[in-house]
Amino acid sequence: MRELLCLRHGTTEQNEKRLFTGTMDVPLSERGRAELTALSGTYPAATRFFTSGMRRAAETLHLLYGEVEHADISDLEEYRFGRFQNRSHDDLYEHEPIYREWLNSQETVCPGGESRAMFDARVRSGWRMLVAQPWEGRAVLVSHGGTMVRLVRQIGLVEEVHPPHNGAGWMLQIDAESRVVHCEAFP
Repeated sequence: MRELLCLRHGTTEQNEKRLFTGTMDVPLSERGRAELTALSGTYPAATRFFTSGMRRAAETLHLLYGEVEHADISDLEEYRFGRFQNRSHDDLYEHEPIYREWLNSQETVCPGGESRAMFDARVRSGWRMLVAQPWEGRAVLVSHGGTMVRLVRQIGLVEEVHPPHNGAGWMLQIDAESRVVHCEAFP
């Protein structure tokens, strides 16, 4: 049995302003770095490390685990919001009719981005790449709120799923056939 600690990256300025960040490759905010630095050394040990390859994920891993070797899996990047990036829900709801359509559709594509169906397919592909990697014991994945929600929904072990707080996530147990057999909130 393998374990995977799935963590959402630390806080960014866009998180603080409640903006859709998507694939903007932004750093952690000062607050985000301070929060993670205070938690350094409190996360469980691991033998293998992964990130989405985005700066905020790599910075989170570094602050929590130090300079560890890790593999990047770009299919586990955040939702590709296209023209919706760096904007708030309220702004988009008021000014973008296609945003209101996107909220209720699996097939509506964010202008310059992707649909929920496309995102789901990409996250499934990233998951297959991740679990194909060998590791003993526990591994850590640092990714994004939207990505992690899609992963946990696809696994189907949790009834209601909301994005975890920055620096939090889920601990998964994975059997020999790469099936998730247990999922619990972390911390």
